Amino acid sequence: MIRKVHHIAFLVKDTERAKELFEKGFRVPLFKEVVLEDLQIRVIIYKVGGVLVEFITPLSDGGYAYEYLKKNGEGFFHMAVETDDLEDDMDALRSVGALIPRSEPKEGVDWKIVDIDSGSTMGIYFQLVVPKG
Repeated sequence: MIRKVHHIAFLVKDTERAKELFEKGFRVPLFKEVVLEDLQIRVIIYKVGGVLVEFITPLSDGGYAYEYLKKNGEGFFHMAVETDDLEDDMDALRSVGALIPRSEPKEGVDWKIVDIDSGSTMGIYFQLVVPKG
């Protein structure tokens, strides 16, 4: 069952600008910064209430994040919801026509991720998340 909104992600060209905005403008301290080499992205994360806010920037002229940013520009990227029963929630989503391209979760920052095809969810990119540990 879905427990909560885990994180909301935005694609940006410049994570340094996002840092300035959040840390100086909104006065929210940086929670975590990571580079995911396999996905070719840098992620900076802020904790706002119980929700993580991510700013993602591509590290190269390739990969999904780069192509999405090139096509759609900066802004909202996806929303991830935390689940306590991944298989059950995947089945429930499939029962209403959601397409889940991979049957196994991929590695995220400190969590595992299952992507849900935005073409089957009103054009909105969602993820199911299971925290590690």
